Amino acid sequence: ADLACKTFTIAEDRQLLAARYRRVFEEQLGSSDLLQYGSMDWGDREVQELAHALPLLDHLRELELQENDISSDGAAILSRVVPHCKSLTRLNIAGNHLAESSRINLRDAWLNAGKPKDGLEIEDVRADRTKSCLSSEQSDDLTYSERTTEEAPPLARARTNDILG
Repeated sequence: ADLACKTFTIAEDRQLLAARYRRVFEEQLGSSDLLQYGSMDWGDREVQELAHALPLLDHLRELELQENDISSDGAAILSRVVPHCKSLTRLNIAGNHLAESSRINLRDAWLNAGKPKDGLEIEDVRADRTKSCLSSEQSDDLTYSERTTEEAPPLARARTNDILG
């Protein structure tokens, strides 16, 4: 709560309330080593709110944000805050709506902050799930289009080129 914008009848109450807020925050979140917010329909707004608190969580080692509705904007927010989260060694943001460039930027921020390479889970598993819902013919075409031209058989390259134009 932004207590600076609130009006108090007794001015000292502002300091008292701020101290109580701080104590409750530290008791509830300050000692947490794991925050699990996966599959909660979180978006960029929730990531922005969380980002304010993350640097204050001295014991936080793992943050679960997988399978939400976080976009590249949310990934950019996380890229800026990760270097300030000294204890954070694992971040799971797989299955969100991140552009490849956002994944690269987040990975770079993670590694530049000295975080363990295997501590960042960032795959876009929703794309895999979408493919499995397609008909087998469409699914085959998607599979072939993802292969390099050296790996794909000539017939598959021709089918993919016909479909993709």
